[in-house]
Amino acid sequence: MLISCWNVNSIRARCNHVLQYLDSYKPDILMLQELKVTEEDYPFSPIKNLGYQSHIVAQKTYNGVSIITNQDMEIELSSLPGNEEDTQARFLQLKHKESSLRFINIYLPNGNPTIDENGGFHEKFTYKLSWLNRLYTHLKSLIEQDIEFLIAGDWNIAPKDIDAFDPKGWKNDALLRPQSRNLYHKIFYLGLTDALKVIDPNVGYTWWDYRGGGFKRNHGLRIDHILLSSFLADKLLNAGIHKDMRALEKPSDHAPIWAKLNL
Repeated sequence: MLISCWNVNSIRARCNHVLQYLDSYKPDILMLQELKVTEEDYPFSPIKNLGYQSHIVAQKTYNGVSIITNQDMEIELSSLPGNEEDTQARFLQLKHKESSLRFINIYLPNGNPTIDENGGFHEKFTYKLSWLNRLYTHLKSLIEQDIEFLIAGDWNIAPKDIDAFDPKGWKNDALLRPQSRNLYHKIFYLGLTDALKVIDPNVGYTWWDYRGGGFKRNHGLRIDHILLSSFLADKLLNAGIHKDMRALEKPSDHAPIWAKLNL
């Protein structure tokens, strides 16, 4: 089974890229983030014509996640538990009907700016940290119930300095702040496996700024991750980054990442 993950930075702008990716790489599951459309504007029909169904949590203009799949799945959760008042479209959990495995797609808050005018943490940064704490609680619960899962998405966190081309220049950004990293590692040390890192300890970046020729100069960050629970980690065959999609005309600033599992 091939599982891919991609922040497309607007499905409306990148629809043809998504269709090209599905046709060329034929993933069994493709998790998309930052759709920036309502369900009415989501391209259900052209995706269905390629043999896929789409499960979607949408929000006008901002956020939005979907899971495109040729597998028999059903939506189990369309929001992250722990805050019923949170209406941002950032979380989608599917249950595989045959295997009972869970596949979770997340678009974690960016968190910038981190400091407010009074010198304390900005509400956007505290929202990010709160979201991470809620995610930890949810994944811990799945593990305690012996539920196996794959979680992937745009985490908006570069876990270590090696995951940033200029860690000193980014040190005050929410993506590299120690508070963000500490919570990411708290989740990771629940016993999860970083699919890309275990295959290639020197795996490259997944995001490059549009400005300053970031992609051509390879000035990027590794902020997109696929994490596996123990059963799925044992099934991992390969993983990587499809950088060719970042080289297309008018691309997303992210490249798709992928993991191949023996399922």
